[in-house]
Amino acid sequence: MQTPQSEEHDRLLTAPLSFIIDHIIEVHHKFVHREEDSIDNLLQKLISADPNSKRVEGLCLLNRTIKFELLNHMRKEEEVLFPAILNLERAAATRGTKGNLLALKITNRVRLLMLEDEGTSYLLKHYKQTLLDYQPPSQAKLIYDEVCNHIETFEQDLTRHIYVENTILFPKAIVVEQTLLGH
Repeated sequence: MQTPQSEEHDRLLTAPLSFIIDHIIEVHHKFVHREEDSIDNLLQKLISADPNSKRVEGLCLLNRTIKFELLNHMRKEEEVLFPAILNLERAAATRGTKGNLLALKITNRVRLLMLEDEGTSYLLKHYKQTLLDYQPPSQAKLIYDEVCNHIETFEQDLTRHIYVENTILFPKAIVVEQTLLGH
């Protein structure tokens, strides 16, 4: 019996590029937006429960950095890379490049975004370690546990998000680009 995740994986492997992009935006990008707001709110509660903690201040700073990096990264995907990949898909469907594929070179954009993914993953690992190193006072323990749960869920989704992009979407887009460019 297939798990929901393996069914999703199989569906994405055979799906058109536009379907995969819609999936990434609707499932993963929207999750990041929702979850970042939840984590921000929880961190504010943690500050209220433990106002003099330098560790909590560090968590807030790391969270803002991760949020900035992710939102900037997703903006690049949604405004530049994903439209370029959709152009590739349309060009492949009509068997013509219309001269606008050479300027972008999907392969190069993908490499840059994959490097950003690595940086975000590093920041998240550092964030988790900082969170684990923090020993909350008793009045902050429930909030701390909730932050930990949200971070764990966030990391799981981010891992899946990066996997879908790096092992399904991007390789498929590069193959389409190479085919259209005659490589």
